[in-house]
Amino acid sequence: RFDGPVVYTGAVDELFAFRFGRLPYRGLKFQFETHDREFFQTLLDQDGVVRTPFADLKILFGDARKTLKELPEDRMFDVIFLDGFSPDTNPELWTADFLRVLADHLKPDGVLTTYSSAYPLFGAILEAGLHLYRSEPFGRKRPGTVAAKCDLSGRLAPLAQKDADITLRSTAGVPYRDPGLCTERDTIFSIRKEEVSRLRADGMPKWFKGSH
Repeated sequence: RFDGPVVYTGAVDELFAFRFGRLPYRGLKFQFETHDREFFQTLLDQDGVVRTPFADLKILFGDARKTLKELPEDRMFDVIFLDGFSPDTNPELWTADFLRVLADHLKPDGVLTTYSSAYPLFGAILEAGLHLYRSEPFGRKRPGTVAAKCDLSGRLAPLAQKDADITLRSTAGVPYRDPGLCTERDTIFSIRKEEVSRLRADGMPKWFKGSH
């Protein structure tokens, strides 16, 4: 919390303790807003349940990786919407290990969907044993991503062959890894960097361009 004028000469992402990821600029214009604390306190008092005429929504507070491990094994979902900031900003929520546990909680006809179309995400989805599809673009140029246990061919567009080759035949598709679902972000980056280096040394290209 900031009261009154603030003069800060460092990087703005450090000012906010990296809560918003790594910010690319040292000077940004911020507009601060105060939200109704009573609303959020009510959620805590009601065990995080928001009741509406259409559905009861339960909000689980805390690190999603820890929350996921605490779910009952038989808790299954029809739809999982993965909306982490971005794989290269908070890789904790985009690792192959996290995706594998999400897949375990997905119903046989359920889907996992996300706005992201990052190649490490594609690699993580495929490692989790899920089918990979693309959704129609919404509010952006690139299509989103849909993963499912069941075959949705004919209903959704498959991953383009070019993107499949980049994911599987170059280090661009190497997923982030988080064994134990408790690894710090910088360590996750380091694990991937080391894996990419080993694969490059074995002859895998950084980017698959196909034959000419």
